[in-house]
Amino acid sequence: MTEPLLLGWAQTCLGIVTSPSSLSIKPNDDDPQAYLGMDNVEAGSTRITGNEISSRIRSITRPFTPGDTLYGRLRPYLNKVCTPEFEGLASSEFIVFPPSSALAHNFLKYLLNSQSFVAYASSISDGDRPRVKWNQIEDWQFQLPPLAEQERIVAAIEEHFSRIDAAESAAQTALARLDTLRRAILTAAFSGHLVKPLNSSRTSSDASNWDVKELSDLLDHTTGGIWGSKPGEEEVDVNVVRVTELTLNGGLNTATAARRSITHKQYESRLLKKGDILLEKSGGGPTTPVGRVALFDYHTGPAICTNFMQLMRPKHSLIRSKFLFWQLHLWHIQGRTAKLQKGSSNIRNLQTKQYLAEVVSYPDLTRQDQIIAVIEECFSHIDAARVTLERCLQRCNILRRAVLASAFSGRLVKQNPNDEPASVLLERIAAEQPERHTRRKSA
Repeated sequence: MTEPLLLGWAQTCLGIVTSPSSLSIKPNDDDPQAYLGMDNVEAGSTRITGNEISSRIRSITRPFTPGDTLYGRLRPYLNKVCTPEFEGLASSEFIVFPPSSALAHNFLKYLLNSQSFVAYASSISDGDRPRVKWNQIEDWQFQLPPLAEQERIVAAIEEHFSRIDAAESAAQTALARLDTLRRAILTAAFSGHLVKPLNSSRTSSDASNWDVKELSDLLDHTTGGIWGSKPGEEEVDVNVVRVTELTLNGGLNTATAARRSITHKQYESRLLKKGDILLEKSGGGPTTPVGRVALFDYHTGPAICTNFMQLMRPKHSLIRSKFLFWQLHLWHIQGRTAKLQKGSSNIRNLQTKQYLAEVVSYPDLTRQDQIIAVIEECFSHIDAARVTLERCLQRCNILRRAVLASAFSGRLVKQNPNDEPASVLLERIAAEQPERHTRRKSA
């Protein structure tokens, strides 16, 4: 059902008010330019987060000039839209729209980022890598405001977005500080400065008085994981915890574990128990060292870990699982595992023997329990703050969508009866570009 027209607005379609550039070129090494890929545009916010140098790009690109609107046509990035204020080259996954006399500067950017258009584009994209084409979206119907009102709408959107951006930036800064605080707490804990010892006869409270052993000497059992066979092919079916199940700050999402089949012998030596520590020994990347750890708490049914992981079972007579886990987690976030890795351009492998030979410092079990309790209390407050900040970021996205919904339904700014009606604007465009208007009208 078509919505009633607002004062001065006119029903039209995308192909009447704009058309994309058909230019595409290969980057010239002798004349490098700024290059925008899909990763350089934030979904939903219309922000450009950086650019690359085109001389590094070998694929076909689309040139753009200041004021052009770039629309990401690849799903799920159908809300990646931007209007660069500089000249450059864009990924061929962008549709480039030059400025139009029918549209105020930045109006098209916000229109293509509105929920109504994103939903429309999403409904027509299909295939292995779903993407939309211009001939699929040029018939999209919408109400066009008068040009003067478009300018007021853009100004109001950008005023609201600037406040939302400020709130989002503050929340992201606070989240980064929480990560810094977590690291500081762990650093203090394992240097002996987070909890004072109960035994006051010791002259120093730092870790210099702690016992020291190689990691392997603090383990009752350690073995590499296995991937197994398809379910039903071997003697026992089990859940296999993979590297992909590792979550933020040493968490483990066991609900998504794979189902595989292994022998009884493999099952007996690799069955995970509560308190086991899982070490990522293959994975990572150029900027992310391998060596993440996770503490196995529970699982619905028997489970093992994949061959990309190492099972480590602490000697409970010497060291608490949580105490060792948090210390190994600190090793990773401090970059200590980076020196123990080898690998190709896309994957890193941990030298497990060297890792197990690394030295661990630990106090008596009583003090370990104290340290664990303080860490968990501090982290519970940090986690609560993280939840609040992440909700704030979600609300920022909701607010952006609400602002755009108000803008394109005529509720964001006041209508002015003195504005030139959009119907007059469309008539003028039809006179200037009769071929396009006739083609769209007949379609």
